[in-house]
Amino acid sequence: MQKAMSAVQGLTAVSTDTGTQVTFNAKSLEELPAFALKGYKIVVQGIDKKGQVLGGKVENLQDIIPGSGQYNINIQWHKNGLNLVTERVSLLTPTGYEVDVTRVPVAKPSTPYVRQIIASSNSIRVIFDHVSGANQYELSLIDGNLLDGKLKESTVHVTTKQETFLEISGLKPNQPYTFRLKATNSVGATQSKITTHTLVTKTEMAPIIQAAIPVSNDLMVGFIGGELQTSWDIEVASASDEHIIKRQNTTVKGASRVRGLPTNIKQKVRVRGVNESGDKTVWSQWLYFTIADKNTKPQPPELKGVLAGENAVALVISPPSS
Repeated sequence: MQKAMSAVQGLTAVSTDTGTQVTFNAKSLEELPAFALKGYKIVVQGIDKKGQVLGGKVENLQDIIPGSGQYNINIQWHKNGLNLVTERVSLLTPTGYEVDVTRVPVAKPSTPYVRQIIASSNSIRVIFDHVSGANQYELSLIDGNLLDGKLKESTVHVTTKQETFLEISGLKPNQPYTFRLKATNSVGATQSKITTHTLVTKTEMAPIIQAAIPVSNDLMVGFIGGELQTSWDIEVASASDEHIIKRQNTTVKGASRVRGLPTNIKQKVRVRGVNESGDKTVWSQWLYFTIADKNTKPQPPELKGVLAGENAVALVISPPSS
């Protein structure tokens, strides 16, 4: 949707020794939306493995009229000695709204980490967090035999660009499986430690829990349930001592509101499905959250970096976690 509503197309970038080469095309009058761009800016961010912005620049653009063809802009900024993973290039409106973005990998991604494993009778779901510089993630099974002194790795089963989980199905119970997670981009790949897990349960895979959003003293929980599931158990617990704070069941597929939760303590929530016969799936992973009371001041955002331009300064921030 972001790209579809932009008045430019084909935003690309190439990393150079002294900066970033940016290219884009102004849409013609026959291509909608098409309008003059006045006061727009290009923002380049040099990002390291921790997601911090170490350098970059805010570049003012000349006025651009529809159908004026291709623009090539050489944006120079200090990058010598910076240990960067990605150069992020975005097009901003005069009010600071980002209408297009592209990323240029300049090094291998940060190393991914398997945060949690969910296992059913015939599948494994691996939960992880996004890492800096990764364009996609791959989960592959590993044959324990050595091939030319190295572990033999089977064909990659699943990949993702947006989600923070990957799942391999069609496995056999009571059998150990060894796998690892890879983070990849056009420069190369990094990989997690090798993990082994044995399927022992006879239950089905958990629903996919997507979001836990505090609303006043309540929590909105979003999830994707299976086709054969007719209701869903939701469990809220203390993050510190595993004490169960609340359990409830809902027949509304996709979302539920958990009411009357305590404030100012870190909590966690998970979901499982129930079918018509009362059989339950395994639990999903935990999502963590904190509900602040009305007297608690909100946490400030994290400052990731500051970029300077001719007559503008850009602050790169990350919202505080709940």
